[in-house]
Amino acid sequence: MNKFFVSIIVLASMLCAGWASAECVEPVDVVLPDGVTATTAEMVEGQANVKQYVIDAQAFLACMDEQEQEQASADTVTEDDKKANVARYNTTVDRMQAAAQGFNEQIKAYKEVQAAE
Repeated sequence: MNKFFVSIIVLASMLCAGWASAECVEPVDVVLPDGVTATTAEMVEGQANVKQYVIDAQAFLACMDEQEQEQASADTVTEDDKKANVARYNTTVDRMQAAAQGFNEQIKAYKEVQAAE
């Protein structure tokens, strides 16, 4: 599973910086289960939520890339808009990485609790 998230993050990081528009919908941050207190079902649900978050974030980044191409050809973007859009793009990649890392930490905590029982 860790390899899955690393692959997703590397892929997203390799995408070139894009631009956002009203058509690009930023993903809602994922809520991670607490590995110390979560049940197996809650951990499985958490995994599904993280996977969906990654899919949604990738769609957002792809949308930003498309908007970049459209706006570049129309030459309608100011330097301030470019900087703001790059920041949004990078923030999304950072959030994807944080979600993957956070979930991996919760899996570790969950496994430690299970091993102690």
